Amino acid sequence: MKKVFFVILFLHCSFGIGQVIINGVIKDANANQGLSYASIRTPSGMHTVSNSNGTFQIEVPQDTAKLLVNYPGYNPKTIVVDGIQEFHEILLIKEDKGFKEAFRQSTHDGNEIIRKAIANKSKNDPERSLESFSLKNYNKVIATADPSDIDGQIDSVFIKKRKGLKYRTIDSTGYKLKKQLNTSHLFITEKVSSITFNQEDGRHETILGSKVSGFEKPVYEVLGLKIQSFSFYHNKYTLFGTDYTSPLSEKALKKYSYRILDTITTNKNPAYLIHFYAKKSRKSATPEGLLYIDINTYAIQKGIIELKGIINITASQEFRYDPEEKVWFPDRKEVQIAKGSSKNTVNLFGGVLQLTEQSEKEIDTTKTKHTNYFDASEVIKISIEDQNYDISLNTPVVKNNTKFRIEVDEKATNQTEAFWTTNRTEPITIKERNAYPYADSITKAKKAERKIKLIRKLLVGYFPLGPFDLDTKSVIKYNNYEGFRLGAGLTTNNKFSNILRFNTYGAFGTKDQDFKYGLGGAVRLHKNTSMWLGFDYIDDLVETGSTSFITDTRAFAIFEPRLFNISMFQNSKRIATHLTYDFNPRISSKIRLQKADIIPKYNYSYLNEGMAFETYKITTATFGIQWTPYSRYMLTSEGKKTIKNSFPQFSLQYTQAVKGLLDGYFTFSKLDFKATYKLTPLDKGRTNFLINAGLGLGDIPLTHLYQTAPNQPDGTTVLQRFSVGGGDSFETMFFNEFFSDKYFSLQAKHYFKRTKIIGKLRPEFGIASRFAIGDIKDSENHQSIAFNSLNRGYMESGFEINRILKGFGLSFMYRHGAYHLPRFEDNVSLKFTYYFSFGF
Repeated sequence: MKKVFFVILFLHCSFGIGQVIINGVIKDANANQGLSYASIRTPSGMHTVSNSNGTFQIEVPQDTAKLLVNYPGYNPKTIVVDGIQEFHEILLIKEDKGFKEAFRQSTHDGNEIIRKAIANKSKNDPERSLESFSLKNYNKVIATADPSDIDGQIDSVFIKKRKGLKYRTIDSTGYKLKKQLNTSHLFITEKVSSITFNQEDGRHETILGSKVSGFEKPVYEVLGLKIQSFSFYHNKYTLFGTDYTSPLSEKALKKYSYRILDTITTNKNPAYLIHFYAKKSRKSATPEGLLYIDINTYAIQKGIIELKGIINITASQEFRYDPEEKVWFPDRKEVQIAKGSSKNTVNLFGGVLQLTEQSEKEIDTTKTKHTNYFDASEVIKISIEDQNYDISLNTPVVKNNTKFRIEVDEKATNQTEAFWTTNRTEPITIKERNAYPYADSITKAKKAERKIKLIRKLLVGYFPLGPFDLDTKSVIKYNNYEGFRLGAGLTTNNKFSNILRFNTYGAFGTKDQDFKYGLGGAVRLHKNTSMWLGFDYIDDLVETGSTSFITDTRAFAIFEPRLFNISMFQNSKRIATHLTYDFNPRISSKIRLQKADIIPKYNYSYLNEGMAFETYKITTATFGIQWTPYSRYMLTSEGKKTIKNSFPQFSLQYTQAVKGLLDGYFTFSKLDFKATYKLTPLDKGRTNFLINAGLGLGDIPLTHLYQTAPNQPDGTTVLQRFSVGGGDSFETMFFNEFFSDKYFSLQAKHYFKRTKIIGKLRPEFGIASRFAIGDIKDSENHQSIAFNSLNRGYMESGFEINRILKGFGLSFMYRHGAYHLPRFEDNVSLKFTYYFSFGF
């Protein structure tokens, strides 16, 4: 027995001392600054690089006595390691021929290699060179911190007074966090997906399993979030929903500089180690990193991208060589997020969320004193790991019939422990397992899941009440005709049913003393195509000359600016039936048959075939289609979910009114078109374009003609017309000034990045220009109302200063061109603006 014990002990000690971990830092000998991405390797070929501050860690065999260090422009250095010294500071000296010369040479060489890598993308990109592939992916997200980085002391907080310090409270956050981190991580999610690809359908992901600590049901937006691109070969590289120029983009050589750090061997395949970084520095973090380029094929063996700012994001991808198909295929991905040391802004989710210096909260040392101040954000780190397995290349895959890029399996959130044990690429640790009950307890105590659901509902204008949602849009509004419009609305939600929905609302105007209401319902016929059959009955007011697209999704705003100024409505009592259908997730359609009784709420009559109509009935059939070519959608048990709303977006609608059908009075046709495009280049603000056009033929009464969203109320002076800017409306065009049966309008707006003036005053400056042209025939048929034609072209331009105070700002617009008015002040619009913001 003793012999067995000593054999086991000997083997354990042998394996235990067979590997040595070497830590250190690479620095410039003169400047004493860390050198990022310095190459460190052993004579046996083991290799690593230093990180952004020059530090490194490498695990080497015990018998390794040397480390070889290389950095462009510096003399290479060899150091002896003995396994006893814990930390090595390695100082490099610049080469005699000059750092700039060596740097230029290394950059030039790097450019040549990158050109060849770009030229060979079609052969090396798995999504181009392979006909098909399938794999499974295990994803794990962990939020944690190293307990040794927390001193765990309780912080006493004192208020500074003239006579000294006054005790206020104690903060035990550090103590509690350190204690918890000894037994569990703070947060964990796991996801298992099946991914298939073929040249016809592209890439398709089915989420087979999902576990999120603290949540019973999935947050679909998180499941669909694109953390990191599938590979480096596309022209855009996505990191946390923000697109950057890929280091192998066709335009990469204009964006980045490249330099060779070393030539190394990985997985028995030699590779160039190339450092890339942005040519121009910006206020927001720009990608920097490493590419391991195969010497023979110029394929990527490994890639690292880093964003250095308020937070640091480091993303890496490893590729595995398949000798049969002769391709480097994505094998493993990892993302690390930690507190950064730079003041650069980090843009997430396409710039919707911006982490800036202003968003960082600091303690006020002039008013309080802390004995052991602790900031959890300094130590908490998030790691995201993806491991591909069961990889099969160039084998037939099942055709994607739904056309969705991402689907969620019905059983994804209810998978058994056996499923997770089978599909985890490595066993779950005790600290990882303990993170689930810990996060569950925190979420339950803070009611976080319920709060998130509430926020999601409020963002689209609903307040949840069990199986019903209160429509907050209908609670209170104001316009010049109704005065204050007070109301309430209810709609069923998924707690009620996934296949049936009902809605109703009622409203009362304090000025017109009239009651309006509506009700409707629908049944889902097919989930994958979002096919719903529904009906509506509505008795309400409609703005004269307005155009609505039946395929538009619900939009919500804190208040609707133009509504304040509208004064001309018609009452519309309409009953309709409709059918929605998605040809694919990005092309949705709707057909509607509607009968409406129209009663203008102003003095008006329409002459048609020798008769004057003050009220009339109109029966219409409408077909609308919406195309969002770059948006991303997910198929869930609840139906289609939008996970990325991208531009451009297009809407086309055809309406046919038929005389005699269901007592309809007139026959006419209308064709309407809308296109929106938004550009958000990083560090350059944002630019919006909006195109609207319409063509009407036949006997069209005024109520169904076109206005181009005017928003100038009546008044003889600028201040008398001071009101709320409409955002996408013509601010200098008076209400009911123009009507058309054919028109075209174009709007262009650019908003610059917010500018810090002083303190928290960070306004956003914008410029805008609008143009509209149109015409109308048989204008004499519209009695008791005077208006102009737009056949000479209408123009206005101006600027906005937004978010001056709590979202409020000012806009100034000026009418010019053919419809310029004689009095200067009649061409001017001065209004306040309001843009709701979450403070990002």
